[in-house]
Amino acid sequence: MTVDEAAKDIPLGQFTQWPDRERILANVERLWREFRGEDPTTSKLNIAEAWFRMATMAQAGEL
Repeated sequence: MTVDEAAKDIPLGQFTQWPDRERILANVERLWREFRGEDPTTSKLNIAEAWFRMATMAQAGEL
């Protein structure tokens, strides 16, 4: 399962109507890195890529 698939798979329940719910992708990305044993203080997210993926999810209505 990819990070994007995991983010889409998480049931948002009562938070489904929240604006910007695609931001869960960045949280899942960070967790994925920690689960792989990466140090969160040195493992930097590519913010531009993450924002692009979040925008793509939001536009597609995938969350």
